[in-house]
Amino acid sequence: MADLIADRRRVLEKRGAKIVDVPVVDHGALNDLSNAVLWPEAADVHLQWLRERPQDYAKQGHARLLVGLGVPATLYGEALRARAGLLKELLHDAFSQCDVLHLPVLRRPVPTAAETDVGGGAAMQQVLGQIVANTRPFNFLGLPGLSVPIGLTRNGLPQAMQLVGRPFREDLLFRIGAAYEAAAGPFARPKL
Repeated sequence: MADLIADRRRVLEKRGAKIVDVPVVDHGALNDLSNAVLWPEAADVHLQWLRERPQDYAKQGHARLLVGLGVPATLYGEALRARAGLLKELLHDAFSQCDVLHLPVLRRPVPTAAETDVGGGAAMQQVLGQIVANTRPFNFLGLPGLSVPIGLTRNGLPQAMQLVGRPFREDLLFRIGAAYEAAAGPFARPKL
């Protein structure tokens, strides 16, 4: 997967991008804070149906929503208060050196549907956490992100890169995504 991302960076460089390595805040901590906000908010949105129509939810979806009911309000509040400072830190540390972050969407190979269907058991949080580990932190911080298909892996599953920008800079992300696709072609098959 690292080779696929490096290859796509070269495509971007050929289109005029200057690639630099920048520090990015700890994804693990951001994911934990994100969960403290996401889970109770999702549970709140679904609360009436969770009470009246629990049978309408798939086992995994139901279990995920129930987790949110157990998040203490103090933890939720702490996570919300931490967000502004963490965003300021990322804007200062990373975005003072670049216009856009370029990362893989997933840290792991693309999972099959069977690998993600773990029901509501203990593996649910681990599997879902792996899938959103690279995207959820930026969602939590309110930063715009764009997933751009970059080809198929050896097992034929699609892979994507993620472009993350400063607040309200979706326009730049769309321009970079379009420039990439113009150079590489949509769904370009990587040479692995």
